[in-house]
Amino acid sequence: MIYKFSNGALDADRTLLLKTSKLPASRRSDVESLRSVAMNYVEQSISGDARPAVKAAAGAVALGEYSAQELRKAGSKALQQRDFKTAADIFKRVVDTDPKSDDGWDALGRAYAGLSNHSDATDAYRKQVEVNPFHKRAYNDLGAELQRQGKYDEALLAYGKQLENVPVDRVARKYHGLLLVQLKRNKEALTELEAADAASPDDPEIELALAQMYTVSGNQEKSQALMKSVIGSPIAAAGSDLFSAALRDDINAEDSLRDAKNIVDTIAEQFESGSYDQDSPEVGSAMYFVALEWARIGWAKCLKGERLEGLRFMDSAWILSQSGTLANRMARVYAKAGDAAKAKSLFLLAAAAGGSEVENSRAELKKMGASADLAPAQAALLQMRTVKLSGLAMKKGQAEFALVFNGSSKAERAEYAEGDPDLRSAEQALLDATYTVSFPDYSSLKIVRRGVLSCGASGCSAVLKPIENAGLGVGSAMQK
Repeated sequence: MIYKFSNGALDADRTLLLKTSKLPASRRSDVESLRSVAMNYVEQSISGDARPAVKAAAGAVALGEYSAQELRKAGSKALQQRDFKTAADIFKRVVDTDPKSDDGWDALGRAYAGLSNHSDATDAYRKQVEVNPFHKRAYNDLGAELQRQGKYDEALLAYGKQLENVPVDRVARKYHGLLLVQLKRNKEALTELEAADAASPDDPEIELALAQMYTVSGNQEKSQALMKSVIGSPIAAAGSDLFSAALRDDINAEDSLRDAKNIVDTIAEQFESGSYDQDSPEVGSAMYFVALEWARIGWAKCLKGERLEGLRFMDSAWILSQSGTLANRMARVYAKAGDAAKAKSLFLLAAAAGGSEVENSRAELKKMGASADLAPAQAALLQMRTVKLSGLAMKKGQAEFALVFNGSSKAERAEYAEGDPDLRSAEQALLDATYTVSFPDYSSLKIVRRGVLSCGASGCSAVLKPIENAGLGVGSAMQK
């Protein structure tokens, strides 16, 4: 039997120690000795996996062996370790014992959300606001879950309640404004988004939505200034390929570098603050803007003559976005540098990826005397997003996982989201795999992707899903 403690948190880890009365007499002295050493040296750090501790606590829940305080500590540790199943088991017992525990309902909601059990998460958050409507995050949690389920009117009310409680809540202000856009309540949306932009400058999602609201209201000057900040161009059609507008030949390279870096830094700060800690539609939107701003930085550097550094940013953006426009621009850079083979390859990928530059890419291939057969290029695009998982023997099935990358081509987290529950145990194999993921420089920014794990007779493979065009989300609000 191995005993593990973590960094002085001995009270929380007490759940790991079996009660000596339950042990054989021959083992009691060993456990008492270990307990004595641990309690006398509370600052020691005996590292190891904390999950056995919280799982031991989960097993003890049914027996009622531990106090409510001990259970909360163990449940909190499970949440910290992202062991959502254990956390849900523990906090379900906590709220069953104490239905008035607002923190218990909050934690239970977060555990259910982590398990992608959004219906039960919503129910838990509703109980939370019923018990304590002034909890610091009560209505934000509820609003986020309602929004994920497409219950936009209810989500709007929840964010509104949060703002009544905490008028300076930037998260509630942002999503309250974006929901007003989605519901086409344009006048209210304009006022709310102006407040959100003042509270969260350089947030690309807010600025893009606000620019479109200014267009709707007829204020072209303000709209164009914001569009130029986000994409480097004063004009872009609603819901269009923003890469096409961002990667024009006539952009101001210095302005584009400054604005794009500010947006990337803002997104990185959201990761640092924990706002993007869980996979969500908001994180998916952030990934689109990460790719867009990396592409802008790279293109601006190439226009300034800094080709190698520019291509490093563009390559990372291309791997993340698979934007046909971006591949077209990279092909042009290689062609100008005299690398015809690389240029041909990228023009072919650009044509296969789609977007507004398909015909231009086909024309360039024709000039270079290259074949425009897109089948191999389309297969190559899929291959870029596919990883074979060797040594994983699973039955036939399919499941979706959230994968988080932190400066590496290996995922630091792989969390089951939905699909065949029997594939949940494949998390470690997903963590061991190496993906086509690239970071152009060091920062606190992370890459979050959804991956579909498929297992069959020939083995298992994971395919990263394409990121979505964030411009489509608010563009529909412009249609009157």
